[in-house]
Amino acid sequence: MGHLSGKFLFAAAFFAGACIGWFIRFPPADSSSAASWAQAVGTVAAVIGAFGVARYQIQAERNRLARIAIADQARELLGLQQLAAELAQIRVLSNFEKSNRVETTIYPDAAAEFRYIADMLAAFPTVAVTALGKMEEVLYLRRIAIGASRIFAGDPDLTGDAFVLKHRKIFEKYRGDSLRISIALAEQIEEVAPGEFTSQIRRHL
Repeated sequence: MGHLSGKFLFAAAFFAGACIGWFIRFPPADSSSAASWAQAVGTVAAVIGAFGVARYQIQAERNRLARIAIADQARELLGLQQLAAELAQIRVLSNFEKSNRVETTIYPDAAAEFRYIADMLAAFPTVAVTALGKMEEVLYLRRIAIGASRIFAGDPDLTGDAFVLKHRKIFEKYRGDSLRISIALAEQIEEVAPGEFTSQIRRHL
C-alpha cells in the first residue's frame, strides 16, 4: 500500500506540475478556456483529496487494529501475572494457617486450591502463550502448583513447626520463583500497555 501510494503521489505531483507549466505557457484566452482549466484543476484536486482521505482512513484502521492487538496481548499477560501472584500468596497464607494451627478460613483445602490453579494454567490458551513467548513460565508455574498441592495432600495431619520445617526450603523456592515471574510479567504489561492495566496488576504480600 505504501509503495502504491508513493507512486500515486508522485504521479499526481507530476501531473499538477505539468498542468501549472502548461497553464503558464498557454494561458486561457477567454472565459470558456478559463472554465475548462478550472474544471481540470478541480478534478485533479478532487482525486488527490479523495486518495488522501482514503489513505488516512486505512492508516487509522491499521492503528486501531494494532491497539486492539496490544490490549489483547496485555490481557493475556495480566491473566498469567495474576495466577503467578496468587500462587505466591497461597503459599504464604496456607503455610501460616498450617504453622499457627489457626482455623483454615482462607484456604480450607490448600491442596485443592493449588490443584485448581494448576488446572487454570493447563487451560491457558496455547496459541496465546506461544505468541507471547511465555510457554516456559506457564509450564513452570503449573509444576509449582502441582508440587505444592501434593505436599499439602501428602501431609494433611502435619501442622505447626513440624510442617513448616519439613517443607520450608521447597516452599521458599516456590514463592521466590512465583514472585520473580509475577514481577517480570507486571513489568512487561506496563511496557506493552503503559498505564492501561496498572490497577489490575496483582500486588504481593
